[in-house]
Amino acid sequence: MAIFYEHQGRYQDAIRVYAELAKRYKNSPLVLNNLAYLYAEYSKDRAQLQQAEEMVLKALSLRPGNPSYIDTAGWVAYRLGKLDLAWRHVQDALSKLPEPGIFHLNAAIIAHGLGKQKETEENLKKAIAQRADASVRNRALALKTQWQL
Repeated sequence: MAIFYEHQGRYQDAIRVYAELAKRYKNSPLVLNNLAYLYAEYSKDRAQLQQAEEMVLKALSLRPGNPSYIDTAGWVAYRLGKLDLAWRHVQDALSKLPEPGIFHLNAAIIAHGLGKQKETEENLKKAIAQRADASVRNRALALKTQWQL
């Protein structure tokens, strides 16, 4: 259900379902990662963002080296204002799995926050070039326009 809600844009419902699953399956790296990502993406509450950091770090302790979990750790760090840590995480995720457009989109956003113009442009270009995820591509195109790149 959580994935269904997420695809429908019903993020609070997806969060509710993942939170229930996290209570039941405390050591499921997938549940921990997905809930952490949703908190990072859709919450402004610092306590929830800190909880997301704890969850994704636990997911990584259960599945070390998972590029998706590393990318989530980077996004959570970014949302917490830890830009240097976020950059290291996203670079690590890309070194393990360089194809996903979402990794490049996250890298572009983090690079922009760090004032890394060249890296911002390169990652936006890669996010736009991928065809697998139209929403990532559209977000990258919108940022390219917004940032006048």
